[in-house]
Amino acid sequence: MNDLFRVRQVITHPYTLLTLAALFWAGNVVLGRDVAGRIPPVTLNSLRWAIALLVLMPIAWPQLVGKGKIVWAHWGQLLLLAVPSVTIYNTFIYLGTRTTTATNAGLIVGTMPIATLVLAILAGQERATVTRVAGFVVSFIGVACIIAKDDLTTIHHLTFFSGDLFILGSALSWAVYSILLRHFAIPLGPFALLALLSAFGLALCIPFCVLELAGGERILWSFGTVAAIIYVGMVPSVIATICWNEAVARVGASTAAIFFNLVPVFAVVMAITLLGESLTLFQLIGMGLIFIGIWLTTKPVALVPYRIRSTPTAT
Repeated sequence: MNDLFRVRQVITHPYTLLTLAALFWAGNVVLGRDVAGRIPPVTLNSLRWAIALLVLMPIAWPQLVGKGKIVWAHWGQLLLLAVPSVTIYNTFIYLGTRTTTATNAGLIVGTMPIATLVLAILAGQERATVTRVAGFVVSFIGVACIIAKDDLTTIHHLTFFSGDLFILGSALSWAVYSILLRHFAIPLGPFALLALLSAFGLALCIPFCVLELAGGERILWSFGTVAAIIYVGMVPSVIATICWNEAVARVGASTAAIFFNLVPVFAVVMAITLLGESLTLFQLIGMGLIFIGIWLTTKPVALVPYRIRSTPTAT
């Protein structure tokens, strides 16, 4: 029994949940490279959350039965959570990667933890310390090293693209979502909460999806396209988001956000193992800096005892 309890503690530890979320999102990045030209961006986001909703409803329904009054009382907060997380975040990433480079996108997304920390401080949820700020800066430098590989001129000669604004918007939207998730107190189970966010966000996406398809955009169907849609609908959308939500409830938005920089680490590892890419010295240094940044950021954090819930008490 003690061994099972220890295993459960490790699995449900917020840092384990955040690491798993980063791993699953890295899979989304690798797959996204493959399907970017075959699925229109808004359509892809709509399909992923439609699948997520289908997967969630059988699990979420028992948590929703008899909760109609709660949903009605918090519909505004649910909408505020759904817009940045479901409607905007991935749509903007898919739109941005069409007209910007992977280098620009990676660096801009790498600023998301810093933006989250700033917003958390402004919202009164976190306080800045020298150690925490140093952790965020070191981690961001690590992301830059991974992106640069062995060529620093890649970053030195950056060029602005219109898609950069979409990537910046996606990073800010996820930061806002994480802050609101920490702030709102919606008495619903985690699966019920995510199912409702999926439904709200999907409803907002559908009109834009219709316009996109009416404008001539088409899906190039293949077995790989279908597999990619199913993956992004089930793993990054459902499993990773549940892990993220539970961890944010316990350690706060900015501490959780620093783990987002593990996404490029896992993406590099996947590219090496699945696509046969090589590991450069700069990437290895970047990985080390990211882990150092996470250690500096999480060292002083006191954890909230684990229990299944959707959001913490409002602060």
